[in-house]
Amino acid sequence: MKVLRLAAALALFIATGASAATVTTLATGLGGGYGSAFNPTTQQLFFTEYSAGEVSRFDVATGTVTTVHTGIPGPLGVDILYVSGSFYPYVTTGDGRLFKTAPGSPTHNEVTNGLGTPHQIVIDSANAVGYIADSSSGTLWKVNLFGGQKTPIATGLTSAVGLAMSADFQTAYISDGTRLVKFDLKTLARTTLVPGLDRAYRLAWANDARTALYVAERTSPIGRIRRIDLATTPASSALVADVPSYASSVARALDPDILYEVSEGSLNQIRLSGGMPLGPVITRVGNIPSTNIDAATGLATTDPTYFFYVKNASFGGTPHLMLNFPAIRRAGGAYYSVHVDGSLTPSKAVWNNYKWNGSTFVLTQVAPDGAGYFKVPASTDTWAIPDLGFILDTRALSTNVKHTVTVKTYNATFGELATQGQVSLLVDNTGPTMQLSQITHDGLPLDECALITSGSADLSFTFIAFDPQGRLFNYSLVDRWGHGHSAVITSDQYLGAHDASTTWAGVNPTTVNYTLSCTSCSHSFTLSGYSNTTDGFGLIHFSSDFDHAAIYLPGGSCRL
Repeated sequence: MKVLRLAAALALFIATGASAATVTTLATGLGGGYGSAFNPTTQQLFFTEYSAGEVSRFDVATGTVTTVHTGIPGPLGVDILYVSGSFYPYVTTGDGRLFKTAPGSPTHNEVTNGLGTPHQIVIDSANAVGYIADSSSGTLWKVNLFGGQKTPIATGLTSAVGLAMSADFQTAYISDGTRLVKFDLKTLARTTLVPGLDRAYRLAWANDARTALYVAERTSPIGRIRRIDLATTPASSALVADVPSYASSVARALDPDILYEVSEGSLNQIRLSGGMPLGPVITRVGNIPSTNIDAATGLATTDPTYFFYVKNASFGGTPHLMLNFPAIRRAGGAYYSVHVDGSLTPSKAVWNNYKWNGSTFVLTQVAPDGAGYFKVPASTDTWAIPDLGFILDTRALSTNVKHTVTVKTYNATFGELATQGQVSLLVDNTGPTMQLSQITHDGLPLDECALITSGSADLSFTFIAFDPQGRLFNYSLVDRWGHGHSAVITSDQYLGAHDASTTWAGVNPTTVNYTLSCTSCSHSFTLSGYSNTTDGFGLIHFSSDFDHAAIYLPGGSCRL
C-alpha cells in the first residue's frame, strides 16, 4: 500500500558529487515502480508498478497518489497520447502487450501483443504511433495506436530499455544498460554516444530543445539520475542526484526546476536548485533589486542600511537590467527578448562588456540578432559584468508614466518558455528647475555682477527649486568666496524631511534671508539640486543656477 507523506515528514536526500539538487520522497510502498510520464496539462504524473500490476497517478495540485488501474500484467512503460483535447495513457507489459487505458476510469484495452519485453514507450501524438524499446530481442518497434499494427524498425540491438525520440521522430536514443546509443532511422546508422553507464534504464529529455537527456541508473544500494549533454563532442555525462535504490525512470515537471523519479519502492521529487526556487528572471535594475521596485507605482525603495539607499525613486537615463542567467539556462533558455509595455516587437539595444578570453578581459559588443533576440551567455563564459542583460534607454519613453519591461525566454529552437521576468518603472526624463530669481540688498534688487560698497551685510534670496513631477530629491543654496570658503545659506531634502509622502516638489518660489560672514571679497551664490530619479547607479537629473556679487563694505572683514 502506498504511503503519501505530508510535507513535514518528507524524507530528504542530498545529491553527492553532483550539484546542490535535493531529493524528496513523496510516496513509499510502491509495488515495483518502473515507467513514468508527466502530463503538463493536468499536472499529473502517471507511473507503473510492475509487481502490483497497477498504474498510479500523482497529482501535483493536491499532493496525492491514486491507483487508477489494476489487473494489468506486469506494467513496465507508460506514455500519453494527446488527441482532440483528451489524453490516454498507453502502457507496455512484461508479457509483450500494449494497453490503452482510460484517464478517468479503471478500464483498459489491449492494443497489440508480441512485443517481447517492451520497456519504454514514446508516443508521437500527431501521427498516433508509439515507439517501443524491446529489451529481450533488442528491437525498436513502431506501433499504430489505433489499429495495433506493429513494425520492427530497428533490430539486432544488444538490448533496448530506455528510449527517447528526436522532435521529428527520425532519430532514436536508446539505453541498453551500459551505453547510450544514437540510431538514425533513415540511414540505420548506429553511434555509441556514452559508454560505461551502470544499468541505464529510462530516458527523458532534459529540455525542450532536446539537446540533453536524463537517464536513470538502476543501481543499488543507491540509484542515480544522470544528465547527458548531447551538444558536446563527445557527449558528456554528469551526476544530477543520488536517489533511492533501483531507480527506474525520470520525468520532467512543468516547473523546470523539478523532476520526478520512480524507484523500485518509492516516488521521489528532485529539485535541481537544491530546494531553492529558480528565482526572478530580472534580478536588479542597476544596483536596485527587482523586488524593491513597486509594481503598482514603478518606484524603487531599498533599505536604509543598503549601500545604495533610495526611496520612492523614479527611473531615467539608461537603467541596466541584470538577469538571472543561471536560472534561465536551467529552465532550458537559449535566447531571450525584451519587450516594453506589452509590445510584440522586441526592444533592441547594443552595448559593450568585457569578456574573458583566457588571459585577459577583452571589450566585446553585445547585440541582438535582426529579430531582436539575445543569446543567453553560456555557463562557461566569463564576463566582467556577468548578469548584464539589457540597457534600457528611457529617453524613447513617455515621461512621468509607468512602463512595464518584460523579459521573455526561449529554447534553442525559439520556442517560448514559461520563464519570464517583469518589472515596472516610473520614467522621469526631465530634471528639476533651479532658478535664482532675485537677490536683494537692503530692499533693493542686485544687478548681475553687482558691487556692494555700502549698507548692511544682509541679503535676501528668492529662488525656485522645483520638480513639476514631484520628484525633487534635494536643493542647496551656497555662498562661496575667496579660495575654497563657503557657507550653506539654506538647503532641504526629500529623505528624512518629506519622505512621508511619495512625492515632494520642492519650493516655487521661496525667499530666505542671509547675513554675510565675509564682507570684503567677491562671492558666488549657487543654487543646485537633484531630482529623485535614478538609473539604478545614482541620481541622474541635476540642475543649477548661480550669480556673482562683489562685497566691499567699509570696515568689512572675512571670518575664514
